[in-house]
Amino acid sequence: MKQTTTFRSGTHKERVMEQYDAALANFKGNIRQQAVPTSFGETHVISYGNEDYPKLILLHGANSNAAS
Repeated sequence: MKQTTTFRSGTHKERVMEQYDAALANFKGNIRQQAVPTSFGETHVISYGNEDYPKLILLHGANSNAAS
């Protein structure tokens, strides 16, 4: 499968990732990040919250990142 990217340049990617990290830093508590294998390749998953409660899955659009 051909690799594609949403970034116009390495600098653009770096700036977006800085904003992404800043957005995640706003969450206080237990954030877990992991790579999950799928049939389309590895997918980055963020888990947040109390393990004792029911799970809620939020999917973002625009082939972008969770900070969107």
